[in-house]
Amino acid sequence: MECLFEEVNETLSTNQDLMNRWRSNDLLLPVSRLANHQTAGRGRRGNAWISEKNNSLTFSLAYFFDAKTNLRTLQPLSLVVGLAILKSIALYWKTDLGNLKSLGLGLKWPNDLYLGNAKLGGVLIESGQKTGDEPIWTIIGIGLNLNHLNTPVESAYLVSSLDQVNLPNKKALDKLSLWKVITNQLIQDLEDFTNRGFTFEALNWNEFHIYHEQDVIVTENQKIVQRGKIIGVDAQGALLLETPIGIQTVHNGNISIRNALD
Repeated sequence: MECLFEEVNETLSTNQDLMNRWRSNDLLLPVSRLANHQTAGRGRRGNAWISEKNNSLTFSLAYFFDAKTNLRTLQPLSLVVGLAILKSIALYWKTDLGNLKSLGLGLKWPNDLYLGNAKLGGVLIESGQKTGDEPIWTIIGIGLNLNHLNTPVESAYLVSSLDQVNLPNKKALDKLSLWKVITNQLIQDLEDFTNRGFTFEALNWNEFHIYHEQDVIVTENQKIVQRGKIIGVDAQGALLLETPIGIQTVHNGNISIRNALD
């Protein structure tokens, strides 16, 4: 599928830029829009995404699905995107996913990338359909730390960057090249997802989940709502927990998970 690549020096939010164009009927084919500096980037649950001009890769991809697509089938989209980013990193450095896993790269349900126990990047997805006859447009925002951030980050998690990946003789990070590799891989994986659904990728995703087969606590609005052992994700991208009362399903929403021992 053809895609337009756009680079801007500075904007408030690439997601917002593309959402505005969708509302103005100005999206006709996929667009990948990169900002060298994003001043009002957003993360999940309305959190700010802090980025630095020379140290971060921040871009959004506008991608459309057929008008008759069942919205429920799009629920695992953030998982598909996270795995696509890992594939892209492996492709960029000419290594394999197993090697990246051994070096500490992984995914955290539902939309984060990690290096060890520190957050490497995140995904924010927003979708819209104006009428039942029009395509479903999805804006996929990606923030990835390339180099060590100098900006103090006040958050509950540690922060990592791709330059900290201990891969011998690795290719130097070039933001524009990596952006295009990720975009092309995303489009390929989104086309596969459209044709085959998420089931074919679920096992791969589970393999890279940093909490797979671990005991976790699920919280919503800072209140514990569930405890259990993660045994995987289902075809809708929901988290499956083994609990004393049986298998419980946790759907994406205003929730977060952490290791029960933290």
